[in-house]
Parts: sequence; C-alpha cells; structure tokens
Amino acid sequence: MSMNSTIVSGILDLPRGPQGYASKDSAKVTTDDFVHTGFRGEKTTKNVFGNNVTLAFSDVFPAFNGLGISMARLNFAIGGVVLVHSHRTSEVLILVKGSIIAGFIDTNNTVYY
Repeated sequence: MSMNSTIVSGILDLPRGPQGYASKDSAKVTTDDFVHTGFRGEKTTKNVFGNNVTLAFSDVFPAFNGLGISMARLNFAIGGVVLVHSHRTSEVLILVKGSIIAGFIDTNNTVYY
C-alpha cells in the first residue's frame, strides 16, 4: 500500500461531522492535516478533451473538521476543454500560465464568460 493510499484509507475511516464530511479530533490535528501533495508534478493532457483534472475534496483535509471543501488542478493542452457542467457551489479559478475562456450562468439564467 502506498503512502497516499494509507493516508486516504485512514481519512475515510474518520467519523463524519454534521455535514457528512471527515472530521478529526481537534486535539489530534497536525500540520500534515492541512497539506495535500496531489497537485504536484506534471499531469498528462493526452485524452480526447485535452485536459487533466486532479481533484481534492474534504476527505484529504481532515483538519477542516466537517467543513466542505473542494479544490481542483486543471491542466489543458492547447485547445483543451472541460465539458459544460454545473455545480451547486461557488467556483474560483486561478490561472497560472496561458489563457482560458470560462463561463457561468447565474441564478437568473444570465450567461457570463
């Protein structure tokens, strides 16, 4: 079993907080409970969509004790896309290099891009 699968396995065994997310006894929280290394390194974009989406949800951040959180690293090849989809939450994009066109539809069905 790899180090990452050991960590994830341990996190999945944690009790769930009121919102259903992993929750760790605050007396046992360490700095490592705030660290996720899954976004490091090169990511391949050799698929039909020309992208790679690496996700991290609350289960990899047990120190947030029951709060929902999600993050994603997206890598795109030139011309890469993410298909139209929806979320029931806010989304923040931080562009490190290059340019993208991103859009959203607000609750009044107004389209922004």
